[in-house]
Amino acid sequence: MARNRHLSRPAGATTSRARLAGLMLRRVDGALEEAFRAHSWATRRLLEFCQELTPEQLATGRNDATGWSVLETFSHLVSADGYYVGSLDGSGRPVPKWNEPDEPAWGMDALVERSARLSGLWETYLKTRDDADRLVMLDEGTFECRAGVIVAHALHHGDLHREQICSILRRIGLEPPDLQPWEYAVDKGRARFVSSA
Repeated sequence: MARNRHLSRPAGATTSRARLAGLMLRRVDGALEEAFRAHSWATRRLLEFCQELTPEQLATGRNDATGWSVLETFSHLVSADGYYVGSLDGSGRPVPKWNEPDEPAWGMDALVERSARLSGLWETYLKTRDDADRLVMLDEGTFECRAGVIVAHALHHGDLHREQICSILRRIGLEPPDLQPWEYAVDKGRARFVSSA
């Protein structure tokens, strides 16, 4: 009989668990928002650095993986980022599709403006309570994927192509800015160096 006492729940236990689950979800969501702030910050910081480059530097360097220039790689990165957030929030394409074989790369002003717009859209999307297991149709209905995987891929995709741009910059003799989340955190007051104990 004493063992059964442990099976009964005190009044309010379900409510407490629901509150705890909600609190944990908010904490995870907050960490995800931070990851996307770092993602947007890194793209913006690299764009700002590249605004100082000559048109020749922006056009001549080539990405070993794709053969794209700095501008073409940025155009792909920003266009795809728009595709991911637009697919998740149902808005379609908040920035134009960049079709690499058929169109010239976007200029720096367009990249800066479109990247800033996407940063705001990610912030808005991440405040929703989207279901990570929700199926989302991509590639004109030929591929379905869970919403959480698209979120993960957006972060991976940004890191991948920013690093490709940094590689191009190093090859032409320039040292790109440090884009690590640690640098984001220090820049935004989310981390600091302290004296040792």
